[in-house]
Amino acid sequence: MPYAIGIDLGTTFSSVAVIKSGKIPEVIGDSQYGDDSIPSVVFFNPTNDEVSVGKYADQWGIKARTNLIYDVKRLIGRKFDDVYVQDLIKSGQYSFKIVRGREDSAEIEIKQNNRIITKLPEEIAAEILKNLKTSASEFLGEEVKESVISVPAHFNNAQRNATKEAAKLAGLTVLNLISEPVAAAIHYNKDKLDKKSTQLVFDFGGGTLDISVIDIDNGELKVRGIEGDTFLGGRDIDNNIQNELFVRAIQHMKNESNDVKALHLLRVKKKCNKLKIMLSVKSEASVELDYFANQEENSLPLSMSREKFENINQGLFDRAMDLVKLCLMDLKLSAADIDQVVLVGGTTRIPKIRRMLALHFGLSKIKTDINPNLAVVLGAAIQAAMLTSSDKRELEKFKITEVAPLSIGLKLYGGLFQVAIEKNAPLPAIGELKTVTVMNNQKSITTNIYEGERKKCKFNTLLGTYTLNDIPLGVAGSIKFTDIFTLDKNGILTVKTYCQNEKEKEVTVSFSLQEHRSNQSKIRSTLREALRFKEEDSVFEKSIKYWTHARQYCNTIKYNLNKITDNAKRMNIENQCNAFLQYSADAMEDDIRYEDMKKKFDIMEQEVGPLVTGIIDLRSILPKLKN
Repeated sequence: MPYAIGIDLGTTFSSVAVIKSGKIPEVIGDSQYGDDSIPSVVFFNPTNDEVSVGKYADQWGIKARTNLIYDVKRLIGRKFDDVYVQDLIKSGQYSFKIVRGREDSAEIEIKQNNRIITKLPEEIAAEILKNLKTSASEFLGEEVKESVISVPAHFNNAQRNATKEAAKLAGLTVLNLISEPVAAAIHYNKDKLDKKSTQLVFDFGGGTLDISVIDIDNGELKVRGIEGDTFLGGRDIDNNIQNELFVRAIQHMKNESNDVKALHLLRVKKKCNKLKIMLSVKSEASVELDYFANQEENSLPLSMSREKFENINQGLFDRAMDLVKLCLMDLKLSAADIDQVVLVGGTTRIPKIRRMLALHFGLSKIKTDINPNLAVVLGAAIQAAMLTSSDKRELEKFKITEVAPLSIGLKLYGGLFQVAIEKNAPLPAIGELKTVTVMNNQKSITTNIYEGERKKCKFNTLLGTYTLNDIPLGVAGSIKFTDIFTLDKNGILTVKTYCQNEKEKEVTVSFSLQEHRSNQSKIRSTLREALRFKEEDSVFEKSIKYWTHARQYCNTIKYNLNKITDNAKRMNIENQCNAFLQYSADAMEDDIRYEDMKKKFDIMEQEVGPLVTGIIDLRSILPKLKN
């Protein structure tokens, strides 16, 4: 039976593993250098078609720095106008040029065959995957065609699809895209299937941070909740070191051209990761910056203490711990509820990170007995073997359940967010909502789908909009609809709306939930704001519900005005209702308080109520206004 490989396509390093015989996964060394992983770096020769990957690419990059492409995982599946893409462009940290490409995608401009061309990030990622595939094929003695590739838990649908496209370009079929924390948990728990525990997987890699709380029970891995940031990783720590060191180095470049300074900046960047690794085991470390042509000395020593290193990166460390606390708070868990904290990713080797986690959870819970750099790829290899095994018992060893990262629902009239699928609901998930018309003789209903945690839709993220036309006419509130939300395990959301009064009137819309998903910074702020403004949101919800029932009261009366035979009385009632409807519309614009609205309604109802009693039936509405 053909082999299937597991791949960790990382921001800074990538690796490949396989189960060749038995049940033990093994990492496949780089076919050129024999290393367990390769730098996620690609170099395009500007004068011909030659493409280099990994260490060899790194060596070439000094000669044509704008053709040395790295950190492509941070660009894959993103639009040029994405806030993070723009931040990368403005940061000045990249030697290559990011441009607007096809369908507004972020693309990378390079020179090849002496021509300026652009490449999609997935085309560049494909070169890394080709290299890994070649190493695996040589190791196994046959061409490899199937794979399981790991992705960050917070990767959106567009990023996942782009990763699949990269695999396709590399000649690989993707059996599954597995989230990195789940892959690590599979590897960590491969020999602990009979044990029950709640684990927090802290996956701090080169470009991303993923935090997952996973319940382990008799081989079932159930993700209870996730947090993360696809723009927080070891690369950001390197950038802080780079900024610190380059300020010192530039003092020795006063007579150098801008091109030479840019070249030295690239050299400093290469030294930063080395310095970071050294500071994980030493209290002080030093690196040499070579090739100062216009200086008496041909190299410049650059040193840093661990204390300085921790100080300049404290903000990043705090961000990481804030996400841990937020994840636990959202799940209503405390540190005491976590049995083990599994450290994954090279950045978890930093002593400060380990101290902060130990301080929060207790030292005995911090698990460092797996290689943090290889846990993900080994877990991916285990799943790859399971998915291609002829023994169905292998498939049943691990049952994996993932969750929705944010609540999904629709916008009610007045801007209230009604949730259909709760945050951290196990996938696949189904939710159902009931809605009604809000105006008399309403001809259509427009549904706005949002995700977020605030009661006010304007603070959440719009995912999509659709309209159901030619609905039955009737008094406001009498035409009823059912909205069914289905979110599958791949993040594809389908919403079906049908009219209960006329069953053939329905509309079904499917769209990629994640393509419109908030960036990670917005997700974090959304969750924090939901906690901070919980009381305010509760008042808003109460006001909107009262506002809706009060308007329904007025609309019901207006719809039945023909039952009032006295012209003067009918005109008085209509004027009173119109005045309140206008007031209530203005109230929503001005955020008028519930108490003020209730007072206004009570005055109107005291005048109008006696005039319509026994003529217009308001029994279904009045109790809602009294509660």
